[in-house]
Amino acid sequence: MTITMIVIKMHIQTHTDQKKLSKKVISSSIREVDYDEFNKSAIGQDALIKVDTLINKTLFKSSHSSKNQNLSLQAIQHHFSSTGHQVRARLCLYACARLGISQQDMLILAAATELLHNASLIHDDIQDNDDMRRGKPAIWKKYGQNIGICAGDLLLSAAYGVLENYSHSKTLPKVIAKLNEKTRLAIEGQSDDVTYKDNHNPPHIISIERYVQIAVQKSGALLSLPLELALIAAEKNEYIDTARKATEAFAVGYQIADDIEDIAKDAGSVTKSRSINITFVLNALGYENEKEQSIAMSYKYLNDAVYHAQKLPAESGLLLVSLANTLKNKIKH
Repeated sequence: MTITMIVIKMHIQTHTDQKKLSKKVISSSIREVDYDEFNKSAIGQDALIKVDTLINKTLFKSSHSSKNQNLSLQAIQHHFSSTGHQVRARLCLYACARLGISQQDMLILAAATELLHNASLIHDDIQDNDDMRRGKPAIWKKYGQNIGICAGDLLLSAAYGVLENYSHSKTLPKVIAKLNEKTRLAIEGQSDDVTYKDNHNPPHIISIERYVQIAVQKSGALLSLPLELALIAAEKNEYIDTARKATEAFAVGYQIADDIEDIAKDAGSVTKSRSINITFVLNALGYENEKEQSIAMSYKYLNDAVYHAQKLPAESGLLLVSLANTLKNKIKH
């Protein structure tokens, strides 16, 4: 299947008061770009640096001890020394820019999404007994489980602390409520996943419906958060359900694609006893050509993500569209 390149209006221009990054910022120059090109753009680089700066300021400004002395802060520095793809921050920044949210608020919302996501990674590594994160020892492996728990908790707290200078007082209560809602859903998803693995051996003896539910719970909540926060800030609440459908479909498509890539690793006797890999699920259910079936499933969910993301206002979902198309192209090869 040929990947369809999407058209994104991406001319970045200087704004006189430096406080607004509105629709005018992404305006007249029309060209075909993909997700990787966006990452190299002004928004993809300069704004992310500002998000990182805001995260560091929030984490370290009010500490009563030196960040070189406190083990939790050291652990967080270790975690962020190797950055991930920052997909959630990018989705939030792009959507906010399309919806005319001020630069200050878009950076705050993007930082909040990254803080929550990284808190979940730190805690998940402990529960899943994963030794490595982004090519380096996971926090719990380097500093111990207790410090890992503290570091994750600190990031959870900072996700709310970063809202200190959020300027839109009218939407602030809904922003806080949305952070709480998505955090709760992600925790419930992780809890269900851990409980299921503990009570079912091997864990891949499940229905396709249950597999999808776990993927939505674990990944969908915090992936939907950046788009939903942007819509709340723009007072476009009527589109929140559409954003949720788009990101949940993407989360499932991504998880399936990840499973396909990890077939060899997950097939190990020790790993397989703890893995819910879609190819193993299909095999256990009697499906033939499970890899091809998995690819078809991933395409189906990624196409659903594109369908719903294209319905979001002011083309605010186009980056998710590009990300879904990029992933489709990757699994095709």
